[in-house]
Amino acid sequence: MKNTFNFKMTGISLALVSVFLVSCSDDDVIIAPAADYSSHLTNVANNVVVSNYQVLKTKGEAMASTASSVQIGNQDALVAARNAWVQMRIYWENSESTLYGPAGDEGLGVDGNIDSWPIDLQFVTAVLNSSSPITTTFISEQDANAKGFHALEYLLWGIDGQKTAAQLTAREIDYIKATANYLSQQTTDLYNAWSSSGSNFAANLTNAQNGIYGSQKAALLQVVDGMAVIADEVGNGKMNDPMYANNGSFSLEDEESRFSNNSKADFADNIRGIKYVYLGDYNGSNGLGISEIVAADNSTLDTQIKSKIDAAILAIENIPGTFTDAIQNNRPAVEEAIQKVIELYDALNQQLKPYINSL
Repeated sequence: MKNTFNFKMTGISLALVSVFLVSCSDDDVIIAPAADYSSHLTNVANNVVVSNYQVLKTKGEAMASTASSVQIGNQDALVAARNAWVQMRIYWENSESTLYGPAGDEGLGVDGNIDSWPIDLQFVTAVLNSSSPITTTFISEQDANAKGFHALEYLLWGIDGQKTAAQLTAREIDYIKATANYLSQQTTDLYNAWSSSGSNFAANLTNAQNGIYGSQKAALLQVVDGMAVIADEVGNGKMNDPMYANNGSFSLEDEESRFSNNSKADFADNIRGIKYVYLGDYNGSNGLGISEIVAADNSTLDTQIKSKIDAAILAIENIPGTFTDAIQNNRPAVEEAIQKVIELYDALNQQLKPYINSL
């Protein structure tokens, strides 16, 4: 994720659907009822967004627990912590299609707190070489680029991805444990912020006309904008920058999740997050999403968007080997994946958003 985040509510009219009036006489007026999308918004909010955050919270707790067992020389414990990081990463990347509200800078700022890139290696090294206690509180007080997923990734894998448990130091283990605890705290806070048992940000979608969006259409546009923003970031940022940032050549320093070689999985899971929201289906539970709204009047557009989602995921997964190797030695495959993701972004931004705005 980039260092700067400006996810804001879409500036749109708060009117939902114009009421259609037909005067039959001076005394008779027929009023066509406005379309009601509360079922779609409720399913997206509760069964997709909140459900994903709940799993993310659980994976964060598992990450913290697993990290507590890391020891110098215990390779099995290090591998277990790496696996816990990868598992937690899946659900965070899925959630990046919904970075509005509590996750964004206008909310709790969780996105910037735990997923800023690149990390500040100079600061991390300075902390490791100092004698100050490395606690969860200490980590929470540091700049975003010294904590979160990627600082933890660096500590677990090392700069070349080949670190062994025998090479760990006591202070690195302290940093691992503190950062894993911080991640767990942040994802717990995020779940609580959306959950009906907490601050219930979900109500701004489920009861949109009475929330911060003021109408169902405005809430739907926010949901669509969330999908478009992450598609844009994957295609034009996360994949494009390491591919071209060095005067048109590759830049390894710009590759997110390069220590773990998890970059391709990151990108594909971002697009899967879009798919979950668009379809309204998550973790084996099928429900109403944006797709049903579009298909009702424009089945062609609905089919196109679903096809472009699947094409983007497939193109990413078809990149041979690691992303680090591919941006050097398999650039046409990366170019194809970038193009498919940008085509998805264009469909969301140039076709889906105007369609929802016309409801």
